Amino acid sequence: MDDIYCITQAKDVLLRLSKENMNGDYTYILETIDKYLIENCNHNIVTDFIDITPERSQVIRYCSKCMITFEPGSLDEDGNLKT
Repeated sequence: MDDIYCITQAKDVLLRLSKENMNGDYTYILETIDKYLIENCNHNIVTDFIDITPERSQVIRYCSKCMITFEPGSLDEDGNLKT
């Protein structure tokens, strides 16, 4: 099992915790996980659309391996993370 998969699964488990359990430590752990995934995953960027309303959709870009969603402008024309 590779580390990116394991870290992504750990993040999924943490996100299932009750919102009442969130505190500074919890937020720090999630931010650290995201930073690790952004820096260490060999991203496979997917462009997709999500429905905002029945008439409106929005473009999103995410990695199919680590499931990190990238903000508009954070990727170059080739889909690589800007440094």
